[in-house]
Amino acid sequence: MTTATLRVVRSSHPVFDGVENPVVEKLLNESILLAIGAEECLVKEGDPAGSCFVVETGSIRLYSSSDDGIQVTHQVLRAPAVYGVSECLLGLAYTESAQALEKTTVRAISKVSIDEAARSSHALAFNLLKDTSARLCVATNRQKTSALYNVGAQLAHFFVTYADAFGLPVVDGIQIRIPLSQSDLANMLGVTSRSVARALHDWTNDGILTKRGRHFVLRDPARLAMMSGRSLSMVFSSDLPQRDWAPKVVAPMPQLRQCVAARTGVNQGRTRSGLLNKRSRQSVAGV
Repeated sequence: MTTATLRVVRSSHPVFDGVENPVVEKLLNESILLAIGAEECLVKEGDPAGSCFVVETGSIRLYSSSDDGIQVTHQVLRAPAVYGVSECLLGLAYTESAQALEKTTVRAISKVSIDEAARSSHALAFNLLKDTSARLCVATNRQKTSALYNVGAQLAHFFVTYADAFGLPVVDGIQIRIPLSQSDLANMLGVTSRSVARALHDWTNDGILTKRGRHFVLRDPARLAMMSGRSLSMVFSSDLPQRDWAPKVVAPMPQLRQCVAARTGVNQGRTRSGLLNKRSRQSVAGV
């Protein structure tokens, strides 16, 4: 493996940033590159954790299931990201199931390989610690969201964060490129399909969103942003700057207030025009 290749790998995934070349080269040589189709399961909750996974492209959903088939999504990992490190280092079974949301490429690194590499490289161990700590911070605040926010606020927040992560600009708004059904939304939030259906019906009638085939189109994302509260995004990526996942309270910028007021008649709020940009992500809840 050439130095140029190692530099590309290190720059494309923060977990390898500053890690010694021999360590990175050994990990990559011992890894297995896997291509996963949309909705294909990577691991099941309770399976022995024999490998951790470096998500190179695409995204995966981490979720738990009850005995009667009810699912709840804990987090969505978008490339670049890592999954399964904690279970491998602690010798646990996988604590969550992992399913690809779209065509996804992951690199499987064996439990033995990641353990040896973390012990031999302080840089790798520290990068893994930072990544795991960031995900824990987000997960803790997601629990607060589920406990304190009503279904409407949780669903609005879900659409706002998904539009930021998977949104495509279209003539009448922002289309989420990941196909979603009503059951998918209920499973994502751990709520009943009836409550999701009620919110979708009201928002469709109000012109806030619509559905085109299997894809939702947000026609008024500013309204959804105002309803979404101050939760953190359920979509996590290892290259997100801290400001995008750290809990905070940010006052909306004056121009955002004016934009929302003009569109909704509300004096204060949060908005987005087209796709969420870096400045508005600091103002809308959870992004």
